[in-house]
Amino acid sequence: MRWVAAGMAACAFLAAPARGQIRQTGPEAQLACQVFDQASGMRPVLASAQAGDAEAFPKLRQHMDALRTLTGGNLPPSLDRLGPLVGGMAYSANILLEKPHVLPTVQNGLHDVIRESLVLVSQAQEVAANERKGRQTPARVAAAQQLPILLDSLARNAGKFAATEMSQDAVFDFGRNLNDIRTLTRALIAGDAQLKIPAVSNAQQRARLQKLEEDFAPIWASAGKALGNLQAYVTARIAIDQLQKGASELVAGVLRVCYAPGIRVEPRN
Repeated sequence: MRWVAAGMAACAFLAAPARGQIRQTGPEAQLACQVFDQASGMRPVLASAQAGDAEAFPKLRQHMDALRTLTGGNLPPSLDRLGPLVGGMAYSANILLEKPHVLPTVQNGLHDVIRESLVLVSQAQEVAANERKGRQTPARVAAAQQLPILLDSLARNAGKFAATEMSQDAVFDFGRNLNDIRTLTRALIAGDAQLKIPAVSNAQQRARLQKLEEDFAPIWASAGKALGNLQAYVTARIAIDQLQKGASELVAGVLRVCYAPGIRVEPRN
């Protein structure tokens, strides 16, 4: 997705009107300027939608309705490609608007994982320290020492999962971190013959581990919201990329019709 974002940024820069450039008059220019305003206004709305802002989706619908209305009739030759472009954008917008809960659900779930995992790191460090003090078996000590590392890794991978340039490797590692934390915590409590980890024998350490398992349960639930919507989330992210690209193309396509070429006015103080 990095090259897509870079291309969109370059397109947005090239399509931006120069400071002091004035708009042309006449019906054709007026139509072009209206399209310019709607497409320009859509881009920050899409960024908010991608970040999981539920309020962005009604705004996206308003922009798309306006663009369809503006480009739905007979267009002048200079603007005739706007209709098909907006039609393609409408398809991507429908993907987002049919399931507006997906992006907020996944983003909120991932941010909950990040916050709660980092809180649990200190609890896991305490568990590991007490395993070392208690002169437990090497397998128990090694497993306990992995817990704070895994929780920190889970938070970092959740951040990469939620990022604009979503990492597929991070999504895989995110799921693996979740399973490893759960498996090791349960093994440290009840024992695991396959991992050669004996059950906890100290009552205080058992209480610490049970508290860690209890506090990990909301993280597991939050992660489930993200992973349960993964396919729909990927589809929505692709739709946003297509809409961002379409909005940039609209802006570039109407810029010279809307704004007078080569005419500048000094802004007022």
